[in-house]
Parts: sequence; structure tokens; C-alpha cells
Amino acid sequence: MSKTLKCVLAGIGLIIAGGLIFVITMTALNWDFYKLDSTKYEAQTFNAIPDSVTQVEIDLDSFPLKITSGDELILNYFEASNATVTVKQEGSVLVVKEDADFNIMTNGMFNFGRGRYAYSLTVPEGIRIRYTGTNGDITLSGVTTDSLYVKSTNGDIDIRGCNIDSAELHVTNGDISIINGTMGSVVVNSTNMDLDVNGVTADSLKAAGTNADISIENSVIYEISLDSVNADYEVERVQVNELTVKGTNLDAKLIIRGIKSEYTITTHGRGLPAAQTGTTDKFVKITGTNSDVKLQFVAGF
Repeated sequence: MSKTLKCVLAGIGLIIAGGLIFVITMTALNWDFYKLDSTKYEAQTFNAIPDSVTQVEIDLDSFPLKITSGDELILNYFEASNATVTVKQEGSVLVVKEDADFNIMTNGMFNFGRGRYAYSLTVPEGIRIRYTGTNGDITLSGVTTDSLYVKSTNGDIDIRGCNIDSAELHVTNGDISIINGTMGSVVVNSTNMDLDVNGVTADSLKAAGTNADISIENSVIYEISLDSVNADYEVERVQVNELTVKGTNLDAKLIIRGIKSEYTITTHGRGLPAAQTGTTDKFVKITGTNSDVKLQFVAGF
């Protein structure tokens, strides 16, 4: 190793060590790190004309978004000095777009003040929602809609107490929670994702991806289909008529609320539960490679 390279590595090590000491010391003193953010934020509000909007399309680069149910469509948002925000109504569609500029040469190194701020949207029943986001979470609470489309990178999706006919969720490096709601069809595509479903009634849930940890509990879902590479599934106390489980490097714990003799069980692979022919059209299909799968049937939740 050359002398120059040694000096460079030593310098990098000193910078990292200095940064760690600064963070630890300031944290111990309860220092407000948001003071380092030089970005200026200005609150704004958009009020839609009643009954004039049927769909909302939102594209955010950084801010989190919270959506709740209300009698009127109201958007509370922030304009940041290092971003351009456009809010306009095109016919019956409300279009919201944020283009953030995180160039450290023009806007400084510290832009994490957005953690203090969030866009908030109230929507009447039936408004279709399309959202694309980067580095920001999206939360929906008590929303009723025919259609929800979400594409998120480095952000979590949290859906609670909602009534949604059709949901399509795409996430990279983020978690998805669906808690206490009624759903029609739910389709999830993911990379590096945790999916948590609890207390949900749905017609169908189909989840596919890579590096997926999926937990489905205390729910009634007619059809469930799970397909992932590097898969860890927990399906516990779930009433389901059609369950299809596929995975490579598959680790699964399946506890179904039902009578075992009613289900036809089909398996492909080693280390899987025994196959059987059931007395109804209910079924469990399991296909796995490098698998550790446990299947159990119980009565009640």
C-alpha cells in the first residue's frame, strides 16, 4: 500500500471518527439536529371545488404524505426552497408534483428537516388515488376508495382502517402495513420488503418479490398467493379458501383457520407437508426450494 493511499485512508477514518463523536456528544446534550437544515419551508393549502375531483395523482421526491377521510378535498403542503412544487387541477384530476434539488453545492449538505413536515390530504369517499414517492412514507387512515396505486422507493406504506376495492402496491426498500380494513383485490410487488397484514377482510391478496418477509394474521381472505425469492412467510389464524405458496430459500409457518379434511394439499419440493385430497374445492398449494414449511389447521381465531 502506497504512502499516499495510507494518508487518504487515515484522513477518511479521522473524518468518520470525528463525525461519530460530534453526533454522540450533541445527542447527549439533546441538541436539535434540524438546525443544520438551511432549507426554508412555507406552508400552503389547496381547497378543491366540491365534487370537482374524482382522482388525485401525487408525485413526491422527499416529503411524507398522510391521507385521511373528510367531507372536502383539502391538500396541506409545503413549498421548500430547494424544491419546485406544482399543484393544479386538470379536469377532474388533481395533480401534485414535487421536484427536489439535493445538490449539496447549491443547497447545503443537510436537508433532513423534511422529517418535521408532511403533506396532508383529506379526501371524500370514492376519490381514486395514485401516488409515486421517493424517500418519504405514505399513510392512509380511514379512506374509502375504488382504486389505490402506490409506487414507493425508500419509503413505507401504512394503510389502516381503509375500505379499498382495488390496491396495487409497488415498493423497493420499504415496509407495507395493512391493518384493520376491508379490501377487494390487493397486489403487492416488492424488493427488500416486510409486509404485515392484520385484521383484514379481502377477496384476494397476491404478493411477489425478492427478499420478502410476509406476515398475515387474524384475517379473512378468500385467495392468497405468495411468491418470492428468499422468502419468510407467517400466515397465522387466517381463514382462506385458496392458498398458493411459492418460494426459493423458503421458510414458512402456515396456520389456517379451517378443517384440514376440507382442503386439497398439493406440494412440489422437498421438506414439505404431506399431500392430500380434500372434500371441498378449498386448496393449499406449496412449491419450494430449500424449504422449511410447517402447515397446521385450527378452529377459531
